[in-house]
Amino acid sequence: MAPTNTAAPPRIPLASLAADLRVSRTRALRGANVWYRAPAILAEVRLGGLAAVSRDEVADLTRQLRALLPGLALDALDAPSSDRTRTHAPPAWWAALLVEVTRELQRLAGGGTAEGRVVLSAPDEDRWTIAITYEEESFGIEAVREGARVLRDALRGDDAEIADTVSALARRLDRTRPDASTRLLMDAARRRGIPVRRSLDTDVVQLGLGQAQRRVLGSATERTSMFAAHAVERQDRVREILSGVGVPVPARDRARSLDDALESADDLGFPVRLLPADAPSGRGTMIRDAGALRTAWDSARGDKLVVEQVIEGAACIEVLVVNGRTIAATEWVPATTGAGVDRLAALHADVRAVCELAAGAVGLDVAGVEILTPDPSRPLRSAGGVVTAVHASPDLTRYPAAGPADAILDMLYPPGAATTVPVVAITGTNGKTTTTRLIAHLFRQTGRTVGFTTTDGVYLQEQLLMQGDLTGPFAANVILSHRDVQVAILETARGGILKSGLGFPDCDVAVVMNVTADHLGLAGIDTVEQLADVKAVLPQVVKPGGHAVLNADDPLVHAMRERTPGRVALFSTRPRGESAEVEAHLAAGGVVARVESVEGREHLCILDGGRTVDLGAADEVPLTFGGLARFQVQNVLAASTAAYVQGVTPDEIRRGLATFLPSTASTPGRLNMIETPRGRVLLDYAHNPAAIAGLFGFVRAMPARRRMALLSAPGDRRDDDLREIGRLADGLDLVIMKEHAVYRRGRAPGAIAELMAEGLRATGFPDDRILTFTEEHDAVAHVMSVMEPGDIVIIIADDTKAVAAQLDTMD
Repeated sequence: MAPTNTAAPPRIPLASLAADLRVSRTRALRGANVWYRAPAILAEVRLGGLAAVSRDEVADLTRQLRALLPGLALDALDAPSSDRTRTHAPPAWWAALLVEVTRELQRLAGGGTAEGRVVLSAPDEDRWTIAITYEEESFGIEAVREGARVLRDALRGDDAEIADTVSALARRLDRTRPDASTRLLMDAARRRGIPVRRSLDTDVVQLGLGQAQRRVLGSATERTSMFAAHAVERQDRVREILSGVGVPVPARDRARSLDDALESADDLGFPVRLLPADAPSGRGTMIRDAGALRTAWDSARGDKLVVEQVIEGAACIEVLVVNGRTIAATEWVPATTGAGVDRLAALHADVRAVCELAAGAVGLDVAGVEILTPDPSRPLRSAGGVVTAVHASPDLTRYPAAGPADAILDMLYPPGAATTVPVVAITGTNGKTTTTRLIAHLFRQTGRTVGFTTTDGVYLQEQLLMQGDLTGPFAANVILSHRDVQVAILETARGGILKSGLGFPDCDVAVVMNVTADHLGLAGIDTVEQLADVKAVLPQVVKPGGHAVLNADDPLVHAMRERTPGRVALFSTRPRGESAEVEAHLAAGGVVARVESVEGREHLCILDGGRTVDLGAADEVPLTFGGLARFQVQNVLAASTAAYVQGVTPDEIRRGLATFLPSTASTPGRLNMIETPRGRVLLDYAHNPAAIAGLFGFVRAMPARRRMALLSAPGDRRDDDLREIGRLADGLDLVIMKEHAVYRRGRAPGAIAELMAEGLRATGFPDDRILTFTEEHDAVAHVMSVMEPGDIVIIIADDTKAVAAQLDTMD
């Protein structure tokens, strides 16, 4: 028998594996997300052969990294952790190491202390995903890529060029972050709780939301007049305006020739300055005699020159005037650097008044007024002082005294002025769009202008602004940036949260409808529990004084009560006494919406601290179809609760529920019952088992001669999900499996329909009552051709508008 070779395999040199470490893809989450309340960079890390390298083999690398980056938090990688996302055993340790290197590079470059961790491990695919918060998007992405390069250089033993890397990152950060004045305003606004939204392309900053918004660019505001901004581009215009209102300005003469200049200097008296007519006063080199003036003239550029008097011994002071009031004053000493000297307290009341007059004469709401005066504690004219320039959008950092940014905010938002509008966000697997539209309708009963986003588009009141599946950050931005919006209602889908984060930092109300199996196996979400984590982002961003409106009948949703800083309101379709969670919440004084029995009929009620608000009989609300559509009862309770906790009165809610009619106009593609000469057609967009089961339950409760269904589902659902959708149709009289080319999502034609049919056959359903079509239009045409009076046809539509239009053309 041959001896067994037990020797360990030879170690592969780390240098040869360095190139295997790479960042394959990055994506910016620009708002609160599953992992952090702050914006974060998601990066996919590939390791190749490094995944097989044990940590024992990289002791030298660790020592080298500590030498390169002494502030590196490597100790955290060695600490044990029970969190599955923080498991740092190989190979996740490499991804975690990249996180720490990237965080340290950001800190050294001036980007503050970032948070980061490994959020997804898929070793079978050679893929680990890390999330790292950032200050500026392009800076954060570049820091991740540079972190990977530093690790590769260290593995090879090459110079990682840390100093140059940090300098380059610092320059990128400086180029991409707002200017210093803008940052002061943003920081001051956040301290006051004013929402801040910044355009990455233009540096325009929106303060506040909707109708309460104000916009700034640097220290210029939307109130700054075009005339004033234009006028100060040439200081000769400013001088003319100031002289016209009696503001003292430096004496000066136009010089068309050297002789003119010499004569003017004699009249004004040396020293003087020679400068372009449109330049601010007080600029340029001091000229003390005729010889120096001749030399200066020979080197001067331009044909519009002036000779200006010089006030020797005068202090150069910049005065900040906001909304007609002197806010700050700074003295700058020529030929020195650093912060100026605070001179606000030294200014005479007359000096303040002259500066305020100058700003007002030019028409600036925020102005930097430059003065020269030998003694700022005396009136400007009697001290021999002058105003030399007036500027728009002054640099707020030039004023050491605290308060310039706050003064601008006081102007934009006087006491009592609103700084935001109510924001209601809705998520869940099913019922989001109908609930969103109903909430918008309830708020319209109050007379306010409502903007809302749905899977159908973006709306202002009932006007469609943009069409499409718009339930992510882009659509939220459209509504929150609209100046007419007084209430924002935002449908918020799983995809947008995962791909881009939320489009808003917080909300007043978060409504979570339910969490059921849908879109599993996509974007790293493989279980319903993980999907619940995505949906829970909304309750987590509720304001402390706001409400999380949660479905008490769904354990995953009810558990979110522990994750919100806001107050909790519950809704439930269970009768009194059947839900321990609801009873406990009521006993604690919480708000609950549920169905109560009143004289033998189900009534929709809101219970609040011993008070019962009866919204009327459930079967009288049009959306519930006589109370038969149980899932619509849940939607109505959720919407009513969201409106109630935001101050919509019971009468307004009742009026809204009575006037919200299920139709292709008010709820397109959501439980649209269409009467045709051949029977009733129920058109709906349901695309997951829970939603389809609810529809079938509703139809089975309705009287009908025959019940038929057209089934479809997107191809990115799991095979088992497609089979389950087919199984749900058991008990119907005819089932047509159909597809839509747009929604095949990579599957071969007929594959989706066959999987659904396979599931239905497994129930024993007769094969001769199952039909298959690969095009939606053909499937609709066929079922309408076999439909007879008294039949009900359920159409699970892919293109609801096209199907509705097709039905309109049929006799």
